Amino acid sequence: MMMNVQYMLIIGALLVPLVDLLRRLLKVKSTKFIHYLTVIILALAFVFELLFGNLQSSLFNSTSYSYFINGFILLLSTLIFSFMVLHFDKLDTYIDTLFIMTVLGATLTVISSNFLSLIISLELMSIPSYALVLIVKDKRHLEGTFKYLFISILSIALLVFGSSLIFLSSGSLSFSSVSTVNYLLFLPGIAIVLAGVSYEATLVPFHSWAPDTYDAADSTVTAFLSSVPKAAGLIAIIHLFIYAFPLAQKFMLVVLMTLAIATIIVPSIIAISQSKLKRMLIYSSIAQSGFAFVGVSLLSTISIYSAVFYVFAFATADALVFLSFSMLESRGVSLISDLGKAKNLSRVSIAGLSLGLLSLAGFPPTIGFFGKLLIFMSLIFQGYVWIVIVLIALLLFSTFYYYNVFRKMYRKGPFSVKSNYIKPDIKWVLKEAIIIILMVMIFAGIMLVSAA
Repeated sequence: MMMNVQYMLIIGALLVPLVDLLRRLLKVKSTKFIHYLTVIILALAFVFELLFGNLQSSLFNSTSYSYFINGFILLLSTLIFSFMVLHFDKLDTYIDTLFIMTVLGATLTVISSNFLSLIISLELMSIPSYALVLIVKDKRHLEGTFKYLFISILSIALLVFGSSLIFLSSGSLSFSSVSTVNYLLFLPGIAIVLAGVSYEATLVPFHSWAPDTYDAADSTVTAFLSSVPKAAGLIAIIHLFIYAFPLAQKFMLVVLMTLAIATIIVPSIIAISQSKLKRMLIYSSIAQSGFAFVGVSLLSTISIYSAVFYVFAFATADALVFLSFSMLESRGVSLISDLGKAKNLSRVSIAGLSLGLLSLAGFPPTIGFFGKLLIFMSLIFQGYVWIVIVLIALLLFSTFYYYNVFRKMYRKGPFSVKSNYIKPDIKWVLKEAIIIILMVMIFAGIMLVSAA
C-alpha cells in the first residue's frame, strides 16, 4: 500500500486523541502541544500531497487539477488552524480531530469518482463542521449549528435520492460509467443531485442557511467554512458534471448558468443593505461562488480550468478577509461604521481586509482580477459575449458595497492614527504573519496564470 495524503490525515486523526489520552493519564494540564501537533500533521499532509499525491481506487480518482486543489486546501487549512490556535486562549482538544476529519473529507470530495464516495466524503466533511460552529458554546452558536445540521441532513437526503434515480437510469454509480440512460429518471436525478451539492457550495437558492450559520460561528471558523468546504463543494460539482453528466450538457447549461447568475445577483443586492461588516462579507462570499459556477456551466476544458483557478482565487481572498476581520473584531469592530474609529486597528489587518476585498471585487493586479479575466475569456472564446457583458455589469454593481467599506475605513486615515495604541504581543504578531502569507498568496496566483 503506497502512502498518500489521505492515509496521512487518517493517521493524524487517530494520533491526536491517543496523545491527548496519554496527556490525561500523565495528568499534564497544558493542551497547547496537542494543537501544535495538529498543525504539524496538517503541514506534513501538505508535503505528502506534493510528494505522493492522492488516494487512487475504484471510488476515488485524481484529475489534473485535483493535486493543485488538494494542495491548496491543505495549505489553507494549516494556516487557518494555526490562526485558531493563536486566537483562542483555550481550545478543546476534540476540535483538533474534528478539524483534521473535515480536511480529510474535503480532500476526498475533490477526488471522488463515484456517487457513493461523493456522499460519504461530503458527510465526512460536514459532520465535524457542526462542532466547529459550536466552538464557542452559547445560544447563538448553538442556533447556527442546528441550522447547519438541518441543511446537511436535507442535502444528504437529496444526494441519496438523486443518486438512486441515476443508478436506476444507468445501472452504475461510477461517474465514468454513466453512458446509456433512461432520461425520464436521469434528468430529475441530475437536478436533485445538483440541489444536494449546491447546499455545500452555497448556491442560490440553496444558500439561506449560510448567512446565519457563518455569522453565528467564530470568524476564524467562518474563514475555514467559507473557503475549504465551499471550495471542495464547487470542485465536486465540476468533477460531477464534466465526467458524469456530459449526456445532459445542453440541459445543464441553462440550469447551471441560471444558478450562477442568481448566485451573483441575490447576495449582492442583500449585501448593500447590511450594516454589520461580517454579514456583508458573508453575502459577498456567497456571490463569489456564482462567478466560479459560470465556468462550470459551460462544461468545456478551458472554462473548467478557469473555474478551478477562480475557486483558488476567491477561497484565498475569503480566508484573508475573515481572518483580518477576526483581528479587527477583537478590537471592537463589528459594524461597517466602526471602521471609521480606527484607533486600535492593526495596519496588517487593515491591509489584509483591503487586499482581500480588492481581490473579490476583481481589481488588478490581484488574483481575483485574473480569475475573473480567465472566466470572461473562456466565455468569449465559446461565443457567449452577452454573458460577459451581464457579468461585468453585475461586477460593477457589487462594487457599491465594497466602496462603502473603503469609504468608512479610510475616511479618517487609519494608518496615521496612533492614539490608544495597543502594543502587540507575540500571538498578535504571529497572526499578522499568517495574514501576510495569505496576502502573498493573493499575488502568487499571478505566477500560476503566467505558468499556464
